[in-house]
Amino acid sequence: MTLSDFITRHMEEILAEWEDFARTLGPAADTMDVAALRDHAQQMLTAIAADLRRPQSPAQQEAKSKGEAPSDATRTTAAAHHGSLRAERGFTIVQMISEYRALRASVLRLYARAHPADARAHSDDLGRFHEAIDQAVAESVQTFSNELDRSRDLFLGIIGHDLRNPIGAILRSAGDLLDTEEPAGPCFRAASRILDSARRMRVIAGDFLDLTRIRLGPGGGIPIAPAQTDLARLARQIVDEAASAHPGHEVRLEARGNTRGRWDPGRLGQALGNLLQNAIRYGSAEAPITVTVRADPDEVAIDVHNHGPMIPEDRRDDLFQPMRRLSATTSTHPAEASLGLGLYIAREIAIAHGGDISVESSDLEGTTFTLRLPVKPGSSTLPGTRDGLGT
Repeated sequence: MTLSDFITRHMEEILAEWEDFARTLGPAADTMDVAALRDHAQQMLTAIAADLRRPQSPAQQEAKSKGEAPSDATRTTAAAHHGSLRAERGFTIVQMISEYRALRASVLRLYARAHPADARAHSDDLGRFHEAIDQAVAESVQTFSNELDRSRDLFLGIIGHDLRNPIGAILRSAGDLLDTEEPAGPCFRAASRILDSARRMRVIAGDFLDLTRIRLGPGGGIPIAPAQTDLARLARQIVDEAASAHPGHEVRLEARGNTRGRWDPGRLGQALGNLLQNAIRYGSAEAPITVTVRADPDEVAIDVHNHGPMIPEDRRDDLFQPMRRLSATTSTHPAEASLGLGLYIAREIAIAHGGDISVESSDLEGTTFTLRLPVKPGSSTLPGTRDGLGT
């Protein structure tokens, strides 16, 4: 008897062992009925049996060995759905993979026990069976991971959204205290600390919301609302805010060329603010931070330069990934260590404008982040837009 025929004829016996094993996987399986425990197992086994019966060329075998899905949409769908549903049920990825390990062992053990001669004679079937199981694992792991990512992003978005009202109340209350207290009084100093902390909380909550928009938005990416904007004036505003919040750091601004164009001033202010916060956090307090806005006919670039420890070349791409950052031990403000979203969001804002952000770093020259924005022809004289900051 071939392995494909054995799977088909002994389906219930194999599924019973799958179910028994799934029941051992802890709290996630305790409340599940038979249908949930056997989720998509029968469809996957049926598809595997059908795959074993089909002729397979050397090229198809090589493709399958590399994890490339075959054209059987039924098997792909079953394995993918299984990974998604196991994630929703609270299984861990290790538990889900162990189901496939147990399924593999069950089929081979039952086949060898019932038909030992056939199991030895059909060694090619055994190899193809392993390939099919491995492909199903890959498909399940992919959808399992996607489901976890989606759940995490939704969770972060909910946190960011729900924190806005209490943070707003803290900001208003701290502002009221500052208006009524004497600057030299203890309550004034306490209210100032509350206000600074609440502002940082607001930034974190906003980063959470932006991460959710990027990951779960209908088209992906940061939404922007372009308006007529002067980047030199916008940079002056952001630099003044950063200098006021961090009086121990000197922040200089230089601008040259025509810095007017059509961009989203709110988003670019956010991006520049993130770059400045990064420079303050990791730069040397003994050397000034320089922001340079430079324009030519095709592009406007904003450089944010600071002196401090060199960023290793193999870490530079990681800086623009979410939840990635340099070690807090390299920060000159360890108490303000970030979640690692600032540079990621800044780059997404640049990309949304058709631009990008790059970084250069050395021990001698320091570190420079450069935000580049394309200038569309005529964008500085568009009718029907407001001049200035656009806010």
